[in-house]
Amino acid sequence: MGRQYQVFLAPDNGPENLPTAPSPWHIERQARLPFEHWLVVLQFARSIDLELANSLEAYSRIQYSLNFKDHEVHLTSEQMFTMLDFLSRLQSEIKQADPLVPEPTDRIPENFTNDEHVRMVEAVTAVFQESKRLSKPFTAWVE
Repeated sequence: MGRQYQVFLAPDNGPENLPTAPSPWHIERQARLPFEHWLVVLQFARSIDLELANSLEAYSRIQYSLNFKDHEVHLTSEQMFTMLDFLSRLQSEIKQADPLVPEPTDRIPENFTNDEHVRMVEAVTAVFQESKRLSKPFTAWVE
């Protein structure tokens, strides 16, 4: 089995690309992150706010489903506001933290800098922002 990726897809009807700075972690309307690094980010997020980190994990739709509609994430305005605030805090905290991946391991083959993990979260945040702007659900899955 090859590498797995966490994918977040913004709803259609927006600009062609996500509204964020260019990075290797998104293309067009999709944030696509190495799954093992997304798990590292989620683990770090739990140190900030366990409840919100668990919500973020649930919104990631990590559990596999054959029905693509099961991958749609519908958030209320309040949930979206709370999650966007949390994603912003997460970016700030990662910037100040010790390296999330100090050394490569068998499970995590790259020790990306924290700046790269921040860029991953920025890509995810852009998907959430587009979902809010368009008042449509985003889609998430692991491939």
